[in-house]
Amino acid sequence: LTTSQGLSIGALIGLLATKNGVALPLSSWGAGTRRMAALEIASSTDKEASVTLIDEIERGLEPYRLRKLINILTGQNGQIFLTTHSPVAISCAEDAHLWYLDSLGSIGALPRDKIGPQQKRDPETFLARVAVIAEGPTEVGFLQYLLEKAFEGNPLDHGVRVCDGQGNGATLDLLETLASSGLLFAGLADDEGTAPERWKKLKEKLKGRLHQWPKGCTEDHVIGAVPEANLLELLKDTEGELDGYRLRTLADRLGLQDKTTEAIDAALKASGKTWRALIIAAATGSKDGAPANQEKAWKKHSQQWFKSTDGGKELAQKMVALGAWVDIQPQLLPLINAVLVAVGRQDLQKLDL
Repeated sequence: LTTSQGLSIGALIGLLATKNGVALPLSSWGAGTRRMAALEIASSTDKEASVTLIDEIERGLEPYRLRKLINILTGQNGQIFLTTHSPVAISCAEDAHLWYLDSLGSIGALPRDKIGPQQKRDPETFLARVAVIAEGPTEVGFLQYLLEKAFEGNPLDHGVRVCDGQGNGATLDLLETLASSGLLFAGLADDEGTAPERWKKLKEKLKGRLHQWPKGCTEDHVIGAVPEANLLELLKDTEGELDGYRLRTLADRLGLQDKTTEAIDAALKASGKTWRALIIAAATGSKDGAPANQEKAWKKHSQQWFKSTDGGKELAQKMVALGAWVDIQPQLLPLINAVLVAVGRQDLQKLDL
Protein backbone atom coordinates (compact mmCIF):
# COMPACT_ATOMS: atom_id res chain seq x y z
CA LEU A 1 0.00 0.00 0.00
CA THR A 2 1.38 3.37 -0.95
CA THR A 3 0.15 6.93 -0.65
CA SER A 4 1.10 10.19 -2.23
CA GLN A 5 3.67 12.25 -0.40
CA GLY A 6 2.40 13.83 2.84
CA LEU A 7 -0.60 11.55 3.37
CA SER A 8 -0.84 8.99 6.16
CA ILE A 9 -2.18 5.47 5.71
CA GLY A 10 -5.06 6.31 8.03
CA ALA A 11 -6.18 9.08 5.68
CA LEU A 12 -6.72 6.81 2.68
CA ILE A 13 -10.35 7.10 1.60
CA GLY A 14 -10.13 4.13 -0.78
CA LEU A 15 -9.14 1.61 1.91
CA LEU A 16 -12.21 -0.53 2.65
CA ALA A 17 -13.26 -2.32 5.83
CA THR A 18 -16.05 -4.87 6.03
CA LYS A 19 -18.84 -4.66 8.59
CA ASN A 20 -21.65 -7.23 8.46
CA GLY A 21 -20.81 -7.98 4.85
CA VAL A 22 -20.82 -4.32 3.78
CA ALA A 23 -17.57 -2.80 2.54
CA LEU A 24 -17.15 0.81 3.64
CA PRO A 25 -14.29 3.27 3.09
CA LEU A 26 -12.12 3.43 6.18
CA SER A 27 -12.63 7.19 6.32
CA SER A 28 -16.31 6.55 7.13
CA TRP A 29 -15.37 4.70 10.31
CA GLY A 30 -14.58 6.20 13.69
CA ALA A 31 -11.24 7.65 14.74
CA GLY A 32 -10.42 4.63 16.85
CA THR A 33 -11.04 2.14 14.04
CA ARG A 34 -8.96 4.22 11.61
CA ARG A 35 -6.07 4.38 14.03
CA MET A 36 -6.26 0.65 14.79
CA ALA A 37 -6.19 -0.11 11.06
CA ALA A 38 -3.19 2.17 10.54
CA LEU A 39 -1.33 0.42 13.37
CA GLU A 40 -2.21 -2.99 11.98
CA ILE A 41 -0.91 -2.02 8.53
CA ALA A 42 2.24 -0.56 10.06
CA SER A 43 2.83 -3.73 12.09
CA SER A 44 2.84 -5.81 8.89
CA THR A 45 6.19 -4.22 8.01
CA ASP A 46 7.45 -4.29 11.60
CA LYS A 47 11.19 -4.62 12.00
CA GLU A 48 13.11 -5.76 15.07
CA ALA A 49 14.34 -2.24 15.81
CA SER A 50 11.16 -0.23 15.32
CA VAL A 51 9.96 2.95 16.98
CA THR A 52 6.23 3.61 17.46
CA LEU A 53 4.83 7.04 18.40
CA ILE A 54 1.15 7.44 19.32
CA ASP A 55 -0.38 10.70 20.53
CA GLU A 56 -3.39 10.34 22.84
CA ILE A 57 -3.74 6.61 22.33
CA GLU A 58 -7.20 6.58 23.91
CA ARG A 59 -8.78 8.76 21.19
CA GLY A 60 -11.78 7.01 19.68
CA LEU A 61 -11.34 3.79 21.65
CA GLU A 62 -13.59 2.19 24.25
CA PRO A 63 -11.79 1.12 27.43
CA TYR A 64 -11.74 -2.59 26.46
CA ARG A 65 -10.24 -1.84 23.03
CA LEU A 66 -7.71 0.48 24.64
CA ARG A 67 -6.61 -2.25 27.04
CA LYS A 68 -6.31 -4.73 24.18
CA LEU A 69 -4.26 -2.31 22.08
CA ILE A 70 -1.85 -1.55 24.92
CA ASN A 71 -1.42 -5.28 25.59
CA ILE A 72 -0.64 -5.84 21.90
CA LEU A 73 1.88 -3.00 21.86
CA THR A 74 3.50 -4.29 25.04
CA GLY A 75 4.22 -7.59 23.32
CA GLN A 76 5.88 -6.02 20.28
CA ASN A 77 9.58 -5.54 19.69
CA GLY A 78 11.09 -2.09 19.50
CA GLN A 79 10.42 1.08 21.46
CA ILE A 80 7.00 2.65 21.90
CA PHE A 81 6.17 6.18 23.04
CA LEU A 82 2.60 7.07 24.04
CA THR A 83 0.92 10.20 25.32
CA THR A 84 -2.36 9.88 27.16
CA HIS A 85 -4.95 11.57 29.35
CA SER A 86 -6.68 8.25 30.06
CA PRO A 87 -6.65 6.63 33.52
CA VAL A 88 -7.43 3.33 31.77
CA ALA A 89 -4.26 3.59 29.70
CA ILE A 90 -2.17 4.49 32.74
CA SER A 91 -3.54 1.70 34.93
CA CYS A 92 -3.07 -1.08 32.37
CA ALA A 93 0.37 0.02 31.15
CA GLU A 94 1.97 -1.81 34.07
CA ASP A 95 5.28 -2.47 32.32
CA ALA A 96 5.69 1.04 30.99
CA HIS A 97 8.02 3.75 32.24
CA LEU A 98 5.79 6.63 33.28
CA TRP A 99 6.82 10.23 32.68
CA TYR A 100 4.67 13.06 33.97
CA LEU A 101 4.20 16.59 32.61
CA ASP A 102 2.63 18.83 35.26
CA SER A 103 0.64 22.04 34.92
CA LEU A 104 3.79 24.18 35.21
CA GLY A 105 5.48 22.39 32.32
CA SER A 106 7.85 20.35 34.48
CA ILE A 107 8.53 16.83 33.25
CA GLY A 108 9.85 14.04 35.42
CA ALA A 109 10.30 10.28 35.40
CA LEU A 110 8.33 8.28 37.95
CA PRO A 111 10.12 5.05 38.97
CA ARG A 112 7.84 2.08 38.42
CA ASP A 113 8.84 0.33 41.66
CA LYS A 114 7.79 3.40 43.67
CA ILE A 115 4.56 4.43 41.97
CA GLY A 116 3.36 1.06 40.63
CA PRO A 117 0.68 0.38 43.28
CA GLN A 118 -0.72 3.92 42.99
CA GLN A 119 -0.64 3.72 39.19
CA LYS A 120 -2.75 0.56 39.30
CA ARG A 121 -5.10 1.58 42.10
CA ASP A 122 -5.72 5.27 41.36
CA PRO A 123 -4.31 6.31 37.96
CA GLU A 124 -6.06 9.68 38.14
CA THR A 125 -3.38 10.64 40.67
CA PHE A 126 -1.15 11.33 37.66
CA LEU A 127 -3.79 13.19 35.64
CA ALA A 128 -4.78 15.78 38.24
CA ARG A 129 -3.60 19.36 38.01
CA VAL A 130 -2.59 18.98 41.65
CA ALA A 131 -2.84 15.64 43.45
CA VAL A 132 -2.99 15.72 47.24
CA ILE A 133 -1.75 12.44 48.72
CA ALA A 134 -3.64 11.77 51.94
CA GLU A 135 -2.37 8.93 54.11
CA GLY A 136 -5.57 6.92 54.36
CA PRO A 137 -9.34 7.00 53.85
CA THR A 138 -9.91 9.08 57.00
CA GLU A 139 -7.57 11.77 55.72
CA VAL A 140 -9.11 11.61 52.22
CA GLY A 141 -12.62 12.32 53.52
CA PHE A 142 -11.37 14.86 56.07
CA LEU A 143 -9.32 16.88 53.58
CA GLN A 144 -11.91 16.59 50.80
CA TYR A 145 -14.47 18.27 53.08
CA LEU A 146 -12.09 21.15 53.92
CA LEU A 147 -11.06 21.70 50.30
CA GLU A 148 -14.69 21.76 49.19
CA LYS A 149 -15.23 24.62 51.63
CA ALA A 150 -12.04 26.39 50.52
CA PHE A 151 -12.94 26.11 46.82
CA GLU A 152 -16.64 26.73 47.48
CA GLY A 153 -17.36 23.67 45.37
CA ASN A 154 -15.82 20.42 44.23
CA PRO A 155 -12.00 20.73 44.07
CA LEU A 156 -12.06 18.29 41.16
CA ASP A 157 -13.54 21.10 39.07
CA HIS A 158 -10.24 22.91 39.58
CA GLY A 159 -8.04 19.88 38.87
CA VAL A 160 -7.36 19.06 42.53
CA ARG A 161 -7.72 15.39 43.44
CA VAL A 162 -7.36 13.96 46.94
CA CYS A 163 -5.81 10.49 46.66
CA ASP A 164 -5.46 7.66 49.17
CA GLY A 165 -1.77 6.99 49.84
CA GLN A 166 -2.54 3.61 51.44
CA GLY A 167 -0.73 4.00 54.73
CA ASN A 168 2.14 5.93 56.27
CA GLY A 169 5.03 4.05 54.66
CA ALA A 170 3.50 3.92 51.19
CA THR A 171 2.59 7.62 51.39
CA LEU A 172 6.16 8.51 52.31
CA ASP A 173 7.56 6.50 49.38
CA LEU A 174 5.12 8.05 46.93
CA LEU A 175 5.65 11.64 48.12
CA GLU A 176 9.43 11.23 48.03
CA THR A 177 9.24 9.95 44.46
CA LEU A 178 6.98 12.76 43.31
CA ALA A 179 9.09 15.37 45.07
CA SER A 180 12.32 14.06 43.54
CA SER A 181 10.73 14.42 40.10
CA GLY A 182 10.22 18.14 40.68
CA LEU A 183 6.47 17.82 40.16
CA LEU A 184 3.67 19.70 41.89
CA PHE A 185 2.00 17.60 44.60
CA ALA A 186 0.82 18.02 48.18
CA GLY A 187 0.30 15.68 51.12
CA LEU A 188 -1.32 15.05 54.51
CA ALA A 189 0.11 12.36 56.79
CA ASP A 190 0.28 11.10 60.36
CA ASP A 191 3.39 10.91 62.52
CA GLU A 192 3.87 7.28 63.48
CA GLY A 193 7.41 7.83 64.75
CA THR A 194 8.98 6.05 61.78
CA ALA A 195 11.63 7.40 59.39
CA PRO A 196 11.87 10.83 61.09
CA GLU A 197 14.82 11.99 58.98
CA ARG A 198 13.10 11.13 55.71
CA TRP A 199 9.97 12.99 56.78
CA LYS A 200 12.07 15.96 57.91
CA LYS A 201 13.81 16.25 54.53
CA LEU A 202 10.52 15.91 52.69
CA LYS A 203 8.86 18.65 54.75
CA GLU A 204 11.82 20.94 54.16
CA LYS A 205 11.45 20.40 50.41
CA LEU A 206 7.66 20.65 50.12
CA LYS A 207 7.21 23.29 52.84
CA GLY A 208 3.53 24.28 53.09
CA ARG A 209 2.46 21.62 50.59
CA LEU A 210 2.96 18.88 53.19
CA HIS A 211 1.38 18.72 56.61
CA GLN A 212 2.38 15.93 58.97
CA TRP A 213 0.54 15.90 62.26
CA PRO A 214 3.07 16.21 65.10
CA LYS A 215 3.16 13.02 67.18
CA GLY A 216 -0.06 11.31 66.27
CA CYS A 217 -2.80 11.02 63.70
CA THR A 218 -5.79 13.02 62.51
CA GLU A 219 -8.11 11.55 65.15
CA ASP A 220 -5.61 12.30 67.94
CA HIS A 221 -5.45 15.98 67.09
CA VAL A 222 -9.07 16.61 66.16
CA ILE A 223 -10.60 14.72 69.08
CA GLY A 224 -7.92 16.24 71.31
CA ALA A 225 -9.15 19.73 70.33
CA VAL A 226 -12.85 19.08 71.02
CA PRO A 227 -13.96 20.93 74.17
CA GLU A 228 -14.63 18.63 77.13
CA ALA A 229 -18.31 19.53 77.25
CA ASN A 230 -18.81 18.34 73.66
CA LEU A 231 -16.95 15.02 73.74
CA LEU A 232 -20.03 12.82 74.00
CA GLU A 233 -21.37 14.37 70.79
CA LEU A 234 -18.76 12.28 69.00
CA LEU A 235 -20.77 9.22 70.02
CA LYS A 236 -23.83 10.33 68.10
CA ASP A 237 -24.83 9.33 64.58
CA THR A 238 -26.05 11.62 61.80
CA GLU A 239 -29.54 11.65 63.32
CA GLY A 240 -28.27 12.79 66.70
CA GLU A 241 -28.79 9.46 68.45
CA LEU A 242 -26.13 7.67 70.48
CA ASP A 243 -24.42 5.09 68.28
CA GLY A 244 -24.66 1.68 69.95
CA TYR A 245 -21.65 0.28 68.09
CA ARG A 246 -19.41 3.09 69.27
CA LEU A 247 -20.67 2.69 72.82
CA ARG A 248 -19.88 -1.02 72.62
CA THR A 249 -16.26 -0.31 71.61
CA LEU A 250 -15.88 1.87 74.70
CA ALA A 251 -17.55 -0.62 77.02
CA ASP A 252 -15.38 -3.48 75.72
CA ARG A 253 -12.24 -1.51 76.52
CA LEU A 254 -13.44 -1.14 80.09
CA GLY A 255 -14.56 -4.78 80.41
CA LEU A 256 -18.23 -3.82 80.73
CA GLN A 257 -21.35 -5.60 79.55
CA ASP A 258 -23.44 -2.47 80.12
CA LYS A 259 -22.72 0.04 77.37
CA THR A 260 -24.73 2.98 78.71
CA THR A 261 -22.96 6.29 79.13
CA GLU A 262 -23.69 6.13 82.88
CA ALA A 263 -21.95 2.77 83.26
CA ILE A 264 -19.00 3.89 81.15
CA ASP A 265 -18.68 7.15 83.10
CA ALA A 266 -18.67 5.29 86.43
CA ALA A 267 -16.01 2.86 85.20
CA LEU A 268 -13.85 5.74 83.95
CA LYS A 269 -14.00 7.53 87.29
CA ALA A 270 -13.17 4.31 89.14
CA SER A 271 -10.14 3.67 86.94
CA GLY A 272 -8.92 7.25 86.79
CA LYS A 273 -9.26 7.34 82.98
CA THR A 274 -10.91 10.02 80.85
CA TRP A 275 -13.58 10.07 78.16
CA ARG A 276 -11.17 11.77 75.76
CA ALA A 277 -8.43 9.15 76.07
CA LEU A 278 -10.96 6.32 75.79
CA ILE A 279 -12.62 7.77 72.66
CA ILE A 280 -9.25 8.41 70.99
CA ALA A 281 -8.12 4.87 71.75
CA ALA A 282 -11.29 3.36 70.27
CA ALA A 283 -11.34 5.70 67.26
CA THR A 284 -7.71 4.88 66.39
CA GLY A 285 -8.02 1.15 67.11
CA SER A 286 -5.31 1.24 69.77
CA LYS A 287 -4.32 -2.20 71.08
CA ASP A 288 -2.66 -0.88 74.24
CA GLY A 289 -3.99 -2.80 77.24
CA ALA A 290 -5.95 -5.31 75.18
CA PRO A 291 -6.33 -8.84 76.63
CA ALA A 292 -4.17 -11.43 74.91
CA ASN A 293 -6.95 -12.68 72.65
CA GLN A 294 -8.55 -9.31 71.94
CA GLU A 295 -5.87 -7.38 70.01
CA LYS A 296 -7.54 -7.84 66.61
CA ALA A 297 -10.98 -7.00 67.97
CA TRP A 298 -9.69 -3.81 69.57
CA LYS A 299 -7.95 -2.79 66.36
CA LYS A 300 -11.25 -3.20 64.48
CA HIS A 301 -12.96 -0.78 66.86
CA SER A 302 -11.75 2.05 64.61
CA GLN A 303 -14.07 0.81 61.86
CA GLN A 304 -17.04 1.95 63.96
CA TRP A 305 -15.61 5.46 64.13
CA PHE A 306 -13.76 7.42 61.44
CA LYS A 307 -11.62 4.89 59.52
CA SER A 308 -13.29 5.41 56.15
CA THR A 309 -13.75 8.20 53.62
CA ASP A 310 -17.25 8.94 54.96
CA GLY A 311 -15.88 8.71 58.49
CA GLY A 312 -13.21 11.27 57.67
CA LYS A 313 -15.86 13.64 56.36
CA GLU A 314 -17.91 13.09 59.51
CA LEU A 315 -14.86 13.84 61.64
CA ALA A 316 -14.31 17.11 59.76
CA GLN A 317 -17.96 18.09 60.17
CA LYS A 318 -17.89 17.35 63.89
CA MET A 319 -14.59 19.21 64.24
CA VAL A 320 -16.42 22.31 63.03
CA ALA A 321 -19.71 21.72 64.87
CA LEU A 322 -18.06 20.91 68.20
CA GLY A 323 -15.65 23.86 68.28
CA ALA A 324 -12.32 22.17 67.44
CA TRP A 325 -11.64 24.07 64.19
CA VAL A 326 -10.34 27.10 66.10
CA ASP A 327 -7.33 25.08 67.28
CA ILE A 328 -6.90 22.99 64.12
CA GLN A 329 -7.13 25.81 61.55
CA PRO A 330 -3.64 27.29 62.17
CA GLN A 331 -2.14 23.85 61.54
CA LEU A 332 -3.98 23.05 58.30
CA LEU A 333 -4.45 26.46 56.69
CA PRO A 334 -0.91 26.54 55.19
CA LEU A 335 -1.63 23.25 53.36
CA ILE A 336 -5.02 24.45 52.14
CA ASN A 337 -3.51 27.72 50.92
CA ALA A 338 -0.65 25.90 49.18
CA VAL A 339 -3.20 23.88 47.20
CA LEU A 340 -5.24 26.98 46.35
CA VAL A 341 -2.19 28.91 45.15
CA ALA A 342 -0.99 25.93 43.09
CA VAL A 343 -4.08 26.22 40.89
CA GLY A 344 -4.07 30.01 40.67
CA ARG A 345 -6.48 30.83 43.50
CA GLN A 346 -5.95 33.44 46.19
CA ASP A 347 -4.81 32.20 49.58
CA LEU A 348 -7.04 32.70 52.61
CA GLN A 349 -6.41 34.59 55.83
CA LYS A 350 -8.87 32.22 57.47
CA LEU A 351 -11.33 29.55 56.40
CA ASP A 352 -14.80 30.13 57.80
CA LEU A 353 -16.69 26.86 58.09
